[in-house]
Amino acid sequence: MKNIHLLHAILLLAFSISIQGQTNFRAGWEAANPVAKEATLSISEKAKAHQDFLKKALLEGDSLRQLYAHLYLAYDYLHQQDYSKATECLLNALGIAERAGNPGWQGWVVHRQAIVAARLKKYQEALQEYLEAARFCGEAKDSLCVAESLEQVSVMYGSLQDFENAERYHVIAMPLIEKYGGETQLGAALNNYGNINSWAGRYAPAVRNYERAIAVFQKLGKPLEIAKAKNNLADAYKYLHRYAEAKAILEECMDINQKNNFLQSLMTNYANLSVLYDSMGNYRQAFLYLHDYHYLKDSLIGAETQQKIAELQVKYEAQQKELELERSKSALTQAQRSVEKLLLTVFFVLVLAVAGLWRWWWLNRQAKQELAKNKETLEDLTRILLEKNTQLVA
Repeated sequence: MKNIHLLHAILLLAFSISIQGQTNFRAGWEAANPVAKEATLSISEKAKAHQDFLKKALLEGDSLRQLYAHLYLAYDYLHQQDYSKATECLLNALGIAERAGNPGWQGWVVHRQAIVAARLKKYQEALQEYLEAARFCGEAKDSLCVAESLEQVSVMYGSLQDFENAERYHVIAMPLIEKYGGETQLGAALNNYGNINSWAGRYAPAVRNYERAIAVFQKLGKPLEIAKAKNNLADAYKYLHRYAEAKAILEECMDINQKNNFLQSLMTNYANLSVLYDSMGNYRQAFLYLHDYHYLKDSLIGAETQQKIAELQVKYEAQQKELELERSKSALTQAQRSVEKLLLTVFFVLVLAVAGLWRWWWLNRQAKQELAKNKETLEDLTRILLEKNTQLVA
């Protein structure tokens, strides 16, 4: 009963926002990104650009751009699988959105919190957050956000093996995706619906949705998305026992992934080919592809470890330089203080010397004056005596 009432509320929400003025948080967020989509920067370089973007936004007191920055950084950390830091960024963003009282901002932040929960396979938690995101975005008249949130509600129900509700929310979301979303959102939704059908054991509908998704991604020229959708298509063909078609598609996927250096996707191809050959009874090929899978996995882990070590080394060296600079500043400050003390001591010595010289001059002057006075007195006394003697003789 609760699901029925919720479904009716969502349907009413979807209808109401479709006839009112629209907002589009995604458009502004993507336009403001200092890192272009086609940029071939490392994750660390992207994070540095986004940190600089955040610093500038803080200096300018621009709340919206601060929100954007925290969302960019959350994605950077998600790509690094650093879920704690991604969550921290999203909480900072949510605080900004709540203080602003903007439901559209809140909706997009909660949507991304749901992505983290889904990555951690907390599907029930993610489901509730996607529903909350849809409610916030509905208040903000952001139909694209509502569409993407409800489409992910469908995927979460599929992950929880509740295919009835997965189908219901897909039916609600798709018209909104088609009306307010772009080709990228449409392709992703078709691929996701193919996954739901595949999880439910409905492989023929899954094939149709994967093929539609591939056509959309080919039109957009997105090789990674093409490879992922084709990998899913091959998996569906395997369950339909159409092994030759599955093998051909996986070989196409490998070619795409090798040309574009999509190593994570290539690793999935190896795993699927191993399972496929095992299903076909070709255990030797199954073993070889399983070996390739583990070799590539170990290589990637090694490469990631080396990259992290290199990044840590760079951070350590930067920290050491900062410490050295601080030491230099401290030594300079200490030297300045020593010079100041020396100058103060010299000043006091000079003052004492001048005072000593002045006192010596004053005492010498007093002595001379006293001597002159005594001499004058003596002369007066001598004159008086001479006068007296003269008088006696007379």
